[in-house]
Amino acid sequence: MFKEMLVKKIGPGLLLCGVSLFSTVSQGAVIASFDTQVSVKVSSTFTTSEFETELWFNDVYTEGSASGDASGTGNGGPVTLASGEIGTLSAAASGEVTGDGSYVDSAWSTDGYLSIDNVQGVNPITGDMTFDLSWSTNIFTNSLYSDAFAGAYIYIENNAFDIIFDQFIEFDSFFEGPGTFGLDDTFAFDVTNLTIAAGGYEEYYIAIDAIGFAEVPEPGGVFLTGLVLLLAVRRRRTSLQPMLTRCI
Repeated sequence: MFKEMLVKKIGPGLLLCGVSLFSTVSQGAVIASFDTQVSVKVSSTFTTSEFETELWFNDVYTEGSASGDASGTGNGGPVTLASGEIGTLSAAASGEVTGDGSYVDSAWSTDGYLSIDNVQGVNPITGDMTFDLSWSTNIFTNSLYSDAFAGAYIYIENNAFDIIFDQFIEFDSFFEGPGTFGLDDTFAFDVTNLTIAAGGYEEYYIAIDAIGFAEVPEPGGVFLTGLVLLLAVRRRRTSLQPMLTRCI
């Protein structure tokens, strides 16, 4: 089986810092906030493929003067995709804090499976795969007294446990300092000349996560709450290698 990884297009990332549209003027009463989104769209040139999604985790938790939201792809399928049809996996999380002694965290983590079946075939089949990826992550804090974190994560592997993609972006006000920071990027890659032998199959496992938290402690307090969410998601990422086992 011959596979050639080809980066098809790269959209320049936009890095924001200091004064921006999310400055303290436009934020109004917001003291700390985050907003993160991630999306993977996958398609193939094979006559048919099968796409299925599975929600792994979603949560919104608030304390005090805070609000949050999480959304994305849930449980679905399997559905049959024709050549060129797209299967989509998405996740988004956001939150904001407007008062002291307040906290919000939100997260959406979901998985997808794309499979091409040639089990009943008598001849090899050959085609291409296309993965279109996008993510956007932003944080805002108006002082050293507030804290915000946001992360977006994408992991893709095939049924041979080859890691196709494993990248993430994170912004943390603990390291960045006060202000607005973010990244918005869109890119794609192809797996070309993928040959599946007669009696064989190919499957791709996709995992995406969008997480964030924002916290403003009481005067003299410390930042502790958000570490629980961050450690939980990072534990999930370390368990992904390898993750695809159900069809082996």
